[in-house]
Amino acid sequence: EIFKGKIEKPSAPAPVPASVFNPAESKVLIVDDISTNLKVLEAMLKKIGVQVMASSSGAEALERAKAEPPTIVLTDLWMPEMDGEAFARKLREIPAYAHLPIIAVTADSQIKNDDRIFDDILLKPITLEKVRTILEKFATSGRAVSLKS
Repeated sequence: EIFKGKIEKPSAPAPVPASVFNPAESKVLIVDDISTNLKVLEAMLKKIGVQVMASSSGAEALERAKAEPPTIVLTDLWMPEMDGEAFARKLREIPAYAHLPIIAVTADSQIKNDDRIFDDILLKPITLEKVRTILEKFATSGRAVSLKS
């Protein structure tokens, strides 16, 4: 006799939380002054199934964000005129975007985020899995700006 006792039916699967990442409801604003970087990141995001808004400068990205609210922002750090940090600070000055997840995208592994202007850092080289993980993290955190009015 190896097993004694009752065999219980497995319980029903746990309900899926409402905050599960839904790519179709995510709108990602990507900012980079290097067009190749924008194209690669845009292709990865589209493969995941999210809506993408691409901007080649911080100033352009601010205007895009005001016109069409993103749920999350991925920005390069080193850009001419307005770098990623200045862009993030200006975006956070807009009350509706005070808690919008802003992710720095950089190859600089020594980056300091002491004042927490960025919610996270996505280190290059970027992979599809890294991008998916960061989107899931913030989409399920309740921090992403809702697209629903």
